[in-house]
Amino acid sequence: MQPSRFQLGLVAALAVGLGFSLASPSAIGYPAGSAVSSGSNPVFSFGGFTHGSEGVDLVTVPSDQVAVITDVVLMSYTGYGAYSCDLEVTLRDSSTTLGAFLISAGTNTYYSSSAGNPASHSFASGIAVGPGEGMRLTTDGSCSQMSYTISGYYAHL
Repeated sequence: MQPSRFQLGLVAALAVGLGFSLASPSAIGYPAGSAVSSGSNPVFSFGGFTHGSEGVDLVTVPSDQVAVITDVVLMSYTGYGAYSCDLEVTLRDSSTTLGAFLISAGTNTYYSSSAGNPASHSFASGIAVGPGEGMRLTTDGSCSQMSYTISGYYAHL
């Protein structure tokens, strides 16, 4: 006895349905390496203003973790009576310069202040700050003020 077209069609439809029902869902990959901390503060963000050439102590990294800086946003401001200014910004731990940036601001009139264009950077791999290390932001230059935001996450060792 030969199978009918109906039987062949039914078997084909059942095979396709079974294939879809057994297919795996799409896989989602995450970067290899340390996992984001599941502690009370797995991510961090620090922001504020500096005036003149002053430094800012941001944080001391817990002794069982590494801080990974992923994003830095900086903006400088000229003061009244200044046409333009430049500012060197350095991010350091206790012994190493982790990052250095040069930002500028300018104005075309002597009697007004001006904000520069924001310097914004997202790091593909991040800047690591070791366990127990402090992070410090220092500035040097002619700008009267700078705003900053630094963010990232803590990773377990």
